[in-house]
Amino acid sequence: MSRAAALCDLRYTICFVTSGEYVLMLNRRRAPNMGLWNGLGGKIEPGETPTESILREVREEAGLVLPDVVYGGVVTWQWEGGAGGMHVFLASVPPKTIVQGVRDTPEGILAWQPLAWVLDPANRGVVSNIRHFLPVMLRDPRPRRFACLYDQERLVSVEQFPLETR
Repeated sequence: MSRAAALCDLRYTICFVTSGEYVLMLNRRRAPNMGLWNGLGGKIEPGETPTESILREVREEAGLVLPDVVYGGVVTWQWEGGAGGMHVFLASVPPKTIVQGVRDTPEGILAWQPLAWVLDPANRGVVSNIRHFLPVMLRDPRPRRFACLYDQERLVSVEQFPLETR
């Protein structure tokens, strides 16, 4: 694990599954980020690697068995009450994988959303830090760290750093 990733407790994984100009998103039923569109993911279980965790989470939440994922890096966050972080993964599936409409799941509502809509700065229905890290990770495969600072649940800054690996 990199020194940048070791700056906080990385208990979570998230994956953005794309198909052409669409990305599979989950409108979360529970906190954190209840009612907001987010990628698929969750907590890393004891004994799991981050990659094993995200493959399990995507399978459980969306029924997708991904043959491979790409490591995008780390997103960390800090707020008045503490800090946390997650490993970010990217995956791509063929267009035939897209099922039109939405699907209600125990975690929330799953839907393929246009990537441009997800990243639109005027879109307040998407987790606020996604538009800062996802376009960079999709454009450039080199893993990096994004450090997000929150004040009263409002994102106030995002800094980007190279993610060093041993």
